[in-house]
Amino acid sequence: MLSMPRTVPAFPACSNRLQKKWNDRAYKLHLQKMNRMKHGLDTKKPKTFYHMQINMKKIQAEEQRQAIIDYENRILLAKLTNVLRSNGHLDNWNWDYEPKSLNGPFMEREQEKIAQQNSKIQRRLNNVNGVYDSDKWEDEYLMHEYYLSQKTQETKSYEIDTRGFEGLKISNEDDTGEKQEGEVQQESIKPSPEKRMLKKQPTKLPTIGNLRKKEQEKKKKEEFSKPKEYDDVEDSTKLFRVIKGLGQTQKNLIEALVRRTYAQRHQTKVKFQAQYKLDLETELRTKLGEDYDAIFDALLKERQTYDALCLNHALLTQSYTTIVEILCTRNNKAISLIKDAYKVEFDQTIEDGIKDNFSGDAMKMMLALAKGARRETGSVDEEEVESDVDYLIDAGDSRWNMEGQLLNLMENKSFEHIGSVFQRYTQKSGQNLKRELQNVLAADMKVMMLTLVKCFDNCVQYFADVLHSSLKKGDHLTVLRIITTRAEIDLVLIRREYKRRFGVLLEDDVERKCTGRLKKMLVHMISVHAPAITTTNETHNTKTKSVRLPKFRPPPKMKPLHKPTQKKTVRIASANPLLSTSPRRSPRRSVNDKK
Repeated sequence: MLSMPRTVPAFPACSNRLQKKWNDRAYKLHLQKMNRMKHGLDTKKPKTFYHMQINMKKIQAEEQRQAIIDYENRILLAKLTNVLRSNGHLDNWNWDYEPKSLNGPFMEREQEKIAQQNSKIQRRLNNVNGVYDSDKWEDEYLMHEYYLSQKTQETKSYEIDTRGFEGLKISNEDDTGEKQEGEVQQESIKPSPEKRMLKKQPTKLPTIGNLRKKEQEKKKKEEFSKPKEYDDVEDSTKLFRVIKGLGQTQKNLIEALVRRTYAQRHQTKVKFQAQYKLDLETELRTKLGEDYDAIFDALLKERQTYDALCLNHALLTQSYTTIVEILCTRNNKAISLIKDAYKVEFDQTIEDGIKDNFSGDAMKMMLALAKGARRETGSVDEEEVESDVDYLIDAGDSRWNMEGQLLNLMENKSFEHIGSVFQRYTQKSGQNLKRELQNVLAADMKVMMLTLVKCFDNCVQYFADVLHSSLKKGDHLTVLRIITTRAEIDLVLIRREYKRRFGVLLEDDVERKCTGRLKKMLVHMISVHAPAITTTNETHNTKTKSVRLPKFRPPPKMKPLHKPTQKKTVRIASANPLLSTSPRRSPRRSVNDKK
């Protein structure tokens, strides 16, 4: 390794060329060092750190502010949506806010005391009877008017009636024989036409007391049972007022839906759609809520759709009587429509629904009834009835198994034929059919067969019994279903049978045992679609009953006394005391005679 030469040699060079070479080399090294030399000041860009480039706190504050804005926007959007849906009602979402106060418990105790005192006062007011009897005042007023009319008839009128003599000059002679104009002759005075009419038509004695009350109640019932004339425009307007929250909701629903027939209700539904471009059923459900769902199902849906809904509910709850009742009281066309509506509503056939919920003979019987392919001729073949009865008798203990001839009977034969078979079987076998079914069958099959026999035996009586048991159990949906579906068919007969069997009117029992909004609607429906029927025997009995006389009686008219005429042919007996001149006296007995 060569060492760096010194720039200034300590001794003279032996060769100038070598010295020059050494000097050039040292100069180059000097220049290189000069070029590599660095200055002491650092003029570079300072180093940047990540936490200085991004301000996380600022970003967090902005996110919180944006979250608050989004929250307030959601609240505002919910308020606007509620305004649009509720048609501009007041925003009362915080109505249940309870202000916090330290004096709250004391105020609650005071409010409880006030409520107790108010309830006591209300109880006392309800138990207090009125001092003044308005019925007595009404009776006295009617009798007063009657007495005044009688008095005006008996009082003579001394007024001169000059009507009809305005254009005439009637004269009267004075003592000198001269006629004076402007005077009316006394002989021409006649009573007024009003007085003559009063004399010809005496005032009738008013009805007062209990008879007046009965007549008023009778008029109210007649007015209550007569619906107003149907007008689809007026009814749709009433229902629109219900949707908008105007007027009396229940009253408008009763007048526009309950007191109308099935065809009128659906005509109103079509008119409402055409008039307001809204669906009536959807709008009513949105406005009135779930409390009215059962009512709107019964009144506004198509009959087959409502039957499909009832059948589905019966299948889910395994109500055998409802299924048999609906299938046994509908004809083939109605059953076909019900099956189509069931498939539309629940996306499956009614046969699949029966198979999913039942099994065994019960399933076979329901499938046979739901087939809807039976004969519907009104006539009954007696020979065929006899053959079916003989088969049932010969089958022995297996006669009520749902197979063979009995299954064919349920599927294909008419309802009249099945009813005749059951009646002939009772007569020929000498056994009570219902009692035999109760002893032979069990569980669900027994209930279904008994329901079937009752429907075929007396359908009206069966519905009356179901209504009575449903009211007793509080099953208001069954009561609503029977009344709405039978309103225009045989509700009048059901009402009369209910009164005969249980001794009370159907509407009175419904009003006493039903609760809520359903009570008033059912009472109105019964009164309109099932008015009271009076038979010939009932009218005869009402005529023969003794009528209670009113408290006030008119004065009796005395007949004039007539002197009796003596018959000349009658001879008076000689022993008559009237012939003797002096009255006969019985001889007095002496004291001695008495002894």
